[in-house]
Parts: sequence; structure tokens; C-alpha cells
Amino acid sequence: MKKLINSLFSPVLFTCLAFAGTDGTIRGKVTDIEGSPLPGANIYVPDVGVGAAADTDGNYIILNIPVGQYDVVVQMMGYQKQTMTEVGVVMDQTVWLNFKLPIAAVEGDEVEVLGTKPLVEKGSTSKKVTVSSEAIQSLPIRDLSELYTLQSGVVKVVSRNKSVPDHEERGLEQIHVKG
Repeated sequence: MKKLINSLFSPVLFTCLAFAGTDGTIRGKVTDIEGSPLPGANIYVPDVGVGAAADTDGNYIILNIPVGQYDVVVQMMGYQKQTMTEVGVVMDQTVWLNFKLPIAAVEGDEVEVLGTKPLVEKGSTSKKVTVSSEAIQSLPIRDLSELYTLQSGVVKVVSRNKSVPDHEERGLEQIHVKG
């Protein structure tokens, strides 16, 4: 019976050893200096081209990394980029790497943007006229309706025959805008 078990067990053991994993895993947690998790932080191994993003608790896992020594990079917008060098990945084992990222102020050169407005706006289907308060004060007008009539495409129609109740002396005024 013992020979039967050995004869059955030996090929299974040999097969398992032959197909044993040739890669490892890196996992850990990414937090800020105060220990708050940083969800969405990017952790990657540039030499292999694999990586992961931290979950809502800051945890990450990178699977199927070939055995060897690698640099592991972690970065997140608004925080300093960190690189852990010569991380040893061992066959069928997990390497735990926790990162604490300090806040980084992004500094750059001053950028001056100059732009001009096109003479004709292709997407516009209407006309816009802006009159400054200084122009309104300098014009010889008595009320706002007179300002409208100074614009092109606007006509003021006054009718003394038809009038607004209780305002017969004024008549009926209408403003027609073309377009």
C-alpha cells in the first residue's frame, strides 16, 4: 500500500514543483503623513510595466511580478513622488511596501496668456450690443426706450389712437426689433 501511495504521490509532487510560481506579489498601503489613506494613488514597477491604483482605503496589490530586484514608484497629484529602490521580489511570496507621501506644492514659472477675440463669431446667431454707462450719460435721451431706438434694427412705434387705460395722454408705444 505504501508503494502505491508513493507511486501516485511522486508524480503529483514533481508536477507541482515543475509548475511552481516564478513570480511574486507586491502589496501595501499608501497614506499621507497624518496616516489618512490616499485613494487613487498610482503604484507601478517601471522595469516590468505593471502597476495598480490604491483603493478607497489606500490599499494596493500588484500581481505576477517576475522574480528580481526592481524600483517601485508611487505618485499622486498634490503629493511628492516616491521611489523605493532595489525591492527584492521573491518567488511565490508577497513583499509588503507601505508609503507615506508628504504634500508637495507645485511650483512653476509664471505663464502669460494673450488672446484676441475674433471679429466674427462663427457660432453666434444673434447680435450683441454693449453700451457703457458713460455712453448712456453722454447721450441726449430721456428714458431707456430712446436708447433702444438708437440701435440698428430697432424701431419705436407710437400710436396716439390706441392708448393704455388711464394713460391716454401718452398713447401706446411699441418697440419692434428686426431679426
